[in-house]
Amino acid sequence: MITKHIENLYDEVKESEIIITDTGIANYNQESFLRNTYGLHTFSKISNNEINIARTEIENIKIWYNFENTFTTNKSYLEIKKYTQLLKHKFEYLNNNYKYQKNSIRVKNNYNVKNGINQNQNKINNFSELILESNKSLSKMKKKILKNNDEINKYFNFILELENELKIKSDSNLKYINYCKKYEIQNTDEELVAHAIYTSQIQNKKTTIVTKDYDLIWLLIATKIFMPKYNEKNLNIYMQDTDRFYLKNTKEAYDEKTQRFINKKGFDQLSKINTKLQYIISELPH
Repeated sequence: MITKHIENLYDEVKESEIIITDTGIANYNQESFLRNTYGLHTFSKISNNEINIARTEIENIKIWYNFENTFTTNKSYLEIKKYTQLLKHKFEYLNNNYKYQKNSIRVKNNYNVKNGINQNQNKINNFSELILESNKSLSKMKKKILKNNDEINKYFNFILELENELKIKSDSNLKYINYCKKYEIQNTDEELVAHAIYTSQIQNKKTTIVTKDYDLIWLLIATKIFMPKYNEKNLNIYMQDTDRFYLKNTKEAYDEKTQRFINKKGFDQLSKINTKLQYIISELPH
């Protein structure tokens, strides 16, 4: 059954030929669950509610990619893959502790302790279901990965250079604790923007990015500034946390954000970078 959140979200963007999403889809909150369970040694310390929320979000990801025109990128897929691996590792660790406690002499001779441990079975089952649903989402996403090619790689390398020169992103992805850093995949935003540019500008398909990550907006605006003959009408961004289009196929929407970006970075700096990167810009597909 499609949750109301997914149904409403899709209704907003379904007219697009290509809808590209990252791991923020369906109010996705993978980081929080791993962060909240980091350092815990027993199932008793994990909230059933947290497991159920994480499971619902994972199921929504799977449902989202059932729509014909929804797609993702390879790096976004790898983030979910890494997340699933970390879930398995955490479950194995907790389950080993559970088995040890269950079979210990203290537990065998203490009814209250034994009864408390047995009550964890429900959490164990829920955690197992979470891993199962994450694997199903992974399989669904794998079928919806947009393929890379030489032209997309040129855009990707160009956007990487822009990020290196201008420091566009807020680096919010680097705020994970050490455990969660293990699943961080580098340059996911740059790859997604490269695909959106390619489908909207080269394939001339109406494209919408659905995300919660504001870095994508500014990467896109920066790319537009340096790209000749950019077509605003083909590329939108819909922000999940505001439930509205932040950029919607109008020159006015793009112009306002572009001016803000120029004011922040400075016209002189942008001119110097434009000159410096001409060797890449001249090779971009158009």
